[in-house]
Amino acid sequence: MGKTSVKNDIVLIRVLSTIMIVLCHIVKYYTFIPGHNILGTVFDVGVYVFLFVSGFLYGDKEVTDYSAFIKRRLLKICIPAMILSITFILVLRFIYSQQMGFGEILIYLFNLQGLSFLGILPDDVKLPCVDGLGHLWFVTVIFICYLLIPLFQKTKRLDFKKQCLLLSALFLISTAIKIFSSLNLIYFVVFYFGYALSACGCFSKRKSFKKHIPIYVIGVSMQLLRIIMMMRFDNTPYYFAFVCISHTALAFMIFAFFADINLFFPRMCERIAQSKILKLMNSCSYYIYLSHGIFSVGYLNVYEKEYAISVKTLLFFLLTVAVSLILFYLDKFISKNKKNSGN
Repeated sequence: MGKTSVKNDIVLIRVLSTIMIVLCHIVKYYTFIPGHNILGTVFDVGVYVFLFVSGFLYGDKEVTDYSAFIKRRLLKICIPAMILSITFILVLRFIYSQQMGFGEILIYLFNLQGLSFLGILPDDVKLPCVDGLGHLWFVTVIFICYLLIPLFQKTKRLDFKKQCLLLSALFLISTAIKIFSSLNLIYFVVFYFGYALSACGCFSKRKSFKKHIPIYVIGVSMQLLRIIMMMRFDNTPYYFAFVCISHTALAFMIFAFFADINLFFPRMCERIAQSKILKLMNSCSYYIYLSHGIFSVGYLNVYEKEYAISVKTLLFFLLTVAVSLILFYLDKFISKNKKNSGN
C-alpha cells in the first residue's frame, strides 16, 4: 500500500475505534440486547486499536526537536482535556453545588488522572477522581506514550527479527507485572507494537491476503481462548492479564483487516474515508472520546434520567456531538492563533 491508501485505512480504523470506545461505555444500558454486559468488554478493544494506530502513525517519522514535539502534543492532546475537565468540575461545583476542592482541578490540570488507573502510584496513594471524568485516564496514557518516543526511536536500528524478540519480551514482562501487581504497562507496549511495525516498514507495501492469514488465525484463536479463560478464571489477575493480550491481538487483526479491505477495494475505501461525515468524525475522534464519558457516567449521565431509551440515546448523541464540535473548533482557534503568533 502507498501512503495515500494507508491514510484511508487509518481514517476508517480510527472512526471504528471511536465508535467502539463510545459503545463500550453505553451498551450496558441497553439491557434488551442479549449479552449486553459482555459486549462492553468486547468494544473495549477500541482503546487498543486507537493506541496501536497512534503508534503506527509515528513509526515512520523522526522526531528531531523533542521539546517542540512535546509542546505540540501538549497543545493537541492535553489542552482540550484540561478545558473540558476543569469546565466540568466548575459546573458541578458552582451550579450543582457538588463539594469539590481545587485538588481535583490540579489533578486534571496537570494531566495526572491516569496514574492511579495505571497502578503507577503506591497502593495507599489514591488521586481524587471526579465521577464522569474517569475515562480521561487515556489522556495520561497517550501523553506518556509520546514522552517515550525518543526511547522508541533508538530501536529503529534493530532489524525485524530483533524487533519481534523485543516485542515478545515486552509483552511477557508487562503481562507478568499485570498478574502479580496492580501496575499496568500493556498500553505502552501496544503503542510501541504499532510504532515498531511502522518503523520496520510493515504494511508499507502491497501484500497478498495470504500474508495476513496468520494474523487472523492468532486473533480469532486468542478470542476463543479468552472465552475459555473467562469460564475458568473470571475476575482473577490471570484473566485480566490475558484480556490485555487478547485485545492486543484483536486490535492487530482489525488493523490488518482494513489493510486487506483497502487492498482489494481501494476505490470504495477512498469514497467512504473521504466522505464528509467520516472526515469530520476522523477529525473529531479525539474530542468525541473526551466528551462522551461525561454524558454516560457520573453526575451528567443522561442514561439515569427517567426517559425512554430512545430519548436518552438522542440526548447522549446530541450532547456528545455538541461538546465535541466545540472542542474541535476551539482547538483549531488555538492552533491558528499560535501559528499566526509565530511560536
